[in-house]
This record gives sequence, structure tokens and C-alpha cells, in this order.
Amino acid sequence: MKSKSFQVFSNGKQDMSCPQFLAVKRMTSGNPTKLQRDWCKELKALERLKDCRHPHIVRFVTGICLRNKDDADYYLIFEWADGGNLRNLWETNRMPRLSVSLVKEICEQLRGLAGALKTAHYLEDDGNSNIRHGDLKPSNILWFKTNDGIGTLKIADWGLAKENEGGTELRELRNHGTTALYGTKRYEAPEIGAPNRKETLYLDVQDNPRPVNTRSRLCDIWSMGCICLEFVIWLFYGYDGYHLFKIMFEEKEPLFQTGNSTTKIHPVAEKWIDHISRNPLCNNGTTALGKLVELIRNRLLVITLPPHKGNKMPSPLDLSSHDGPSLGPELTVTTTDPNPIHQGLTRILSTDFEAEMEKISETPPGMKEEDYWPINAPQTPLALPQELLQPPASIYGTQSVGGALNEPSQRLQAPVVVNVKKPFQSTIKDAD
Repeated sequence: MKSKSFQVFSNGKQDMSCPQFLAVKRMTSGNPTKLQRDWCKELKALERLKDCRHPHIVRFVTGICLRNKDDADYYLIFEWADGGNLRNLWETNRMPRLSVSLVKEICEQLRGLAGALKTAHYLEDDGNSNIRHGDLKPSNILWFKTNDGIGTLKIADWGLAKENEGGTELRELRNHGTTALYGTKRYEAPEIGAPNRKETLYLDVQDNPRPVNTRSRLCDIWSMGCICLEFVIWLFYGYDGYHLFKIMFEEKEPLFQTGNSTTKIHPVAEKWIDHISRNPLCNNGTTALGKLVELIRNRLLVITLPPHKGNKMPSPLDLSSHDGPSLGPELTVTTTDPNPIHQGLTRILSTDFEAEMEKISETPPGMKEEDYWPINAPQTPLALPQELLQPPASIYGTQSVGGALNEPSQRLQAPVVVNVKKPFQSTIKDAD
């Protein structure tokens, strides 16, 4: 993707119906047929999302095809994000000052992103018309700066988006699984990248069970769990902590592992979540930060999927319609999640994700404000404890999707040096 910014004028006057600055995405591919197909597919998804006008979806302006004699150039035009992307936000503000206002803003932005996903996942109230993103990661969440606070985060780059008419299971019965390429390995869901996992759909064709590839909207939820975890790590330990977390994985290694016919959360991710959850600011899941960490652990980064793969649109957290393994006379699902914390829990739907973020963003009735947001004064990032500077013992001797982990990783053989006291002037203003 190549982007440039432009100011928009009409008849010599600034056009106020369009964003003042625009980003132009030029689509490139060595195959003209594929290029045209990809442009048309993304354009169709963007036009559907444009009608929704959601404040946390990057505004699409128009698509342009410039035909030459022998070929054509394809462009997509969007509003310009002056801050870059979410990773730029973390890197620019390497030492965020942990404060009540910052935590509230982060919860509000995650709530908005959850709402954006719900909008895309359920374009119609019956849930039968939907778009899944397919490549959610920090670089595809754009950062729009404001005069104070962290600004606004918006989901962008729907190039791998897949629009579906009709329910997920019916589509799988008809097409024997979707063929849309999924996104970056690091944020990839287990049902995409774990060939040996127990959670599989089986299509019975004349008494011949056959596994079906299951790519659904729930893949976006896993990706958001990865992003939320990295957001929390940055909030507690700054950009250096986030960087340390990243290098404890193999290149492109996802946040899950497979081995012995099971799939589980990667031990590194599990260790960091456990450590953060014990922080007094989380207070056993009773504070806003504690509830956010519990949501990540118990409802986002969860191996087990609900039956129907999110096809239904239930009322918030009313999963009674997903209360059994049967998906019809020919389609059944079996699930296994080795984490005992997740017994009886399945990965959350985007409707419930938004509802939970709404709850987290508001002080519960009967609870004191200072107890739910227990930060007495702005704090610099916490010093990284020794237990997080080394990988968990269980990381070795396990077969990973990213490769064998029988020997200690080369990236961790050298001493880990993290400078958590490096002075940086944050661009995030504290309002407390």
C-alpha cells in the first residue's frame, strides 16, 4: 500500500463534505486479473461499511479506476490518520503516565472498536449479512490525534475482509469452508493456524466425515484479544515492556501453541496475563483494569468456540441459543480447551464484546469511583519484574505451530536488557 495526503477543494473552495486530508491507497499486484478482483472485493466491503458511518471505522471516500490502453490503476481513498496507527501511538508515548483519565480513555476506545466490529459483523439485525475483517492488528487500527487525550482509534484496511450473505454454517455446508486468506500469523486465531486442534467442524457426506475449515467472525475476536493484551502491557510497562513481550515469541509466532493433539494459550501470554492480574490495580478482577484483564483471559483469548460460530445475534451475554453441540442434522462440533479457567466458557461474540466494554467503562452501581479506578496519582510505567524477563519453563519441549521449541530460542540466549527509566515526554496529556 502506498499512501499520500491531499487537501480537497471544489471550485477553488475547500470541500467540507469530505475530510480535509485524504489517504490514497494504490493497489498493486503482478496479476491484473487478481488486482481487479481484489479492488472490487475491497470496494464492495468498504461501500457497505461507509453506509454505517461508525465513528471507529476509518471513513471511506471513494474508489478510482484509471484505465490505460493495456492496463489499469486502482485506487481507494480514505480520510487521513495524522497519528499513524496504534503501534505508532505506543511508540510515540513510550512511558505513558498511568492515570484514571488514561485508563478511562483506553476503555472507551476499546469499547468503540468493539462496537465497530459488531457493526461489521451484523450489518443487518438478523445477522445474516456480515463482514469479517480478517487481518486485525495494531498497524490496521489507525490513530487520529486530538488536542488532548489519546485521540480516536479506527479500524482500517479491509483488504482481506470477507462479506457473507447467509449464516456461517450454511455457507460452510454449501462451499465446504471459505477460501478468503486470513491475515498476519501473530494475530491469527487457533482455528485458522492449528491443524491438530480438537475444535473442528465435520461435514458428513454419505457417512464420510470430513473436516471443514472454520473461518468466522470469531477470528476477529481472537485478534482483538491479542491487541487488547498488548494495549494493557503497554499501559503497565510502557513501550519497552511491549517490546519485551514481542521478542519472547518466535518471529510470526501466534499467541497459541499446539502439541499432543491439543491447542492452548501460549505460555508466555498466559504468564504475562497471570502476572498483571495479580497487580493491586486489578484487585482480583474488581476494578476496571481487573475486569479488562479478565475479559481478555476468559472471553477473548479462548480456544473453545460457541456453536453456530457467531451466526446468531443474541442479546448481550445471553448464550442460551448456543447451548449445545448440535449444528443441524449433518453438522456437529466438538470442543476441547485444556485451560480449566475456561470450562464452560466460549469465545465471546462481538455483540457481547461491546456490551462487556460498556460495563467496564462505567463505575458499577454502589461502588465508589476511587475503588473502581484505584489510581491515586499518575504513575510512570512499572518496573518489569524478574519473572517476566525469562520465558516460562513450559515453553520448551513443545511443538509449536511456528516450529519446534525443543531448544531455547536464539532470541532469548543473550541477556535481556530493558531500560524502563529512559526519560520520554509523553504526548498524552494527563487530565487528572
